[in-house]
Amino acid sequence: MMQITNNKKKKWAVFGLLLTFIFFSSDGFNKVGWDGNFGRHVMIFFYLLIILVSFMQRKKNVNMSMPMKKYIIALTVIPFFCMITRLYEGDMSYDTITPYMASTTFLVYFILHEYNVSEAVLISSIVKIALIIFLIQIVQQFMPSSAIFGVSDPNSYFYNGEMAEVRNGLYRYRIVCFIVSLLALYYSWQKINERKNLRNLSLFVALACSVYLYLTRQLMFASIVAIACSFIFIKKGKGKLLLFISVAIFLFIIYSYSDVLFGELLTQTKDEKTSDNIRMLSLAFYWDKIVSNPLSFFLGNGIHPQLQYWGRMYYFWPTDIGIFGAWFFYGIFEIVVYVLLVWNILIRKGTHIPLYLKLFVFGTFINCVMIFPYLKAYEYVVWALILYICDLHIMNNKKLIE
Repeated sequence: MMQITNNKKKKWAVFGLLLTFIFFSSDGFNKVGWDGNFGRHVMIFFYLLIILVSFMQRKKNVNMSMPMKKYIIALTVIPFFCMITRLYEGDMSYDTITPYMASTTFLVYFILHEYNVSEAVLISSIVKIALIIFLIQIVQQFMPSSAIFGVSDPNSYFYNGEMAEVRNGLYRYRIVCFIVSLLALYYSWQKINERKNLRNLSLFVALACSVYLYLTRQLMFASIVAIACSFIFIKKGKGKLLLFISVAIFLFIIYSYSDVLFGELLTQTKDEKTSDNIRMLSLAFYWDKIVSNPLSFFLGNGIHPQLQYWGRMYYFWPTDIGIFGAWFFYGIFEIVVYVLLVWNILIRKGTHIPLYLKLFVFGTFINCVMIFPYLKAYEYVVWALILYICDLHIMNNKKLIE
């Protein structure tokens, strides 16, 4: 009984910490009127706490088996290199240090190893947070006058009098935490294929609706493609045939209701001309910045002092050009590590890693040209969890072989 009580406490503690971290690192799910100064101080506290706990565990970590350790170290350290560029150009300031500290979030990976947190506890927390986001999306769709998450800030430079953009007859709330919803979606897809029951079906439908309600075409496309290709990522056998049937049913439903789900979005996509596409213009603009000098190319530009000006004047944002935006921020080494990480999870260690993690990595890789999968602290923590779970499966498989 004592063990069960302790497990429940641990489960809720992990959920509470993860929810709090994601909430503050996403500016309160992009809440209107968010106190950025207070939020920044909370995040600095989190970063320092993560660094402190990881440092205290360093001796234990040396002797522990951690297959993804080298990637975590690289992902933590590389974003700091761009500070060299900013120092060289003489515009480094205290206000820009916090974003660089965000990469220390990856060190959560070592803390999870130290406390031996189970996969079930972590994924349960992710699903709960994803369902909270879904609840917010649903409530705000039906009660837009009360919406406070992901809505336009009336005091913003970009405010045009609209609370939120309307797409396909629905409000597009920019809650920003789609990375959490995607991981939960792929997990629910795996569960529904392991055991087809009402609970798993309801969970999958809810999370699929949540991803749809972000009303971002790239996310929809990548998610559909990833799920459609899911049978590729499992071994041959009865399970593969059943998964293929599930994929066929899923695609048939999507096709049958495509006009309702994607009608206006597809029309918008067809009407866009390449010469008018702001992403293409942004890519050309930032690519020129990337290749302008060796420091920018190899180490990145970090938080450039003209970033807000370029965004306000031309609507050019590095976050709109995916992997090239990451290159602009953190240099080519960040891109090399990402490609190696994807290859390691999908190809080299793919047979040891569960389907939902491979779908997540594959789906976000499809989309990386437009949306890079980790640039913010709430994305870093999700990837830290993913790499830790990969470790659990790789090490468990190694024990079975031995």
